[in-house]
Amino acid sequence: MCYTKKSATSVAEEMGIDTNTVCRWVRDYRRKYNLPSYAEEKGIRRKEPQTEGELLYRIKELEKELKKKDKQLEEEKEKVEILGGYYEKSH
Repeated sequence: MCYTKKSATSVAEEMGIDTNTVCRWVRDYRRKYNLPSYAEEKGIRRKEPQTEGELLYRIKELEKELKKKDKQLEEEKEKVEILGGYYEKSH
C-alpha cells in the first residue's frame, strides 16, 4: 500500500472486500496525487518521459544501449566466422 507495508490482499481481507477493489483505490490515489505506479516504484517499469529534455535523455540512453548491443553482435559475428574457419579446415 502507499504508506504502509501491508499488501493490498491483506488490507482487503481485513476489510472484507475484494482485492481488486483495494488495488483500484490505490491506483486511483496514486494517479490523483501524481505518484509513481507500483511497477515504477519497484523498478519494474519506468515512468514515461514527459518533457523534451527527458525525451532527449531517454533517446541518448537508448542510443547507448543500441551501440552496446551492436558491438556485442559484431564480436559474436567475428567468433562465428573464426569458428567457421576452423570447422572448414578440419573437414
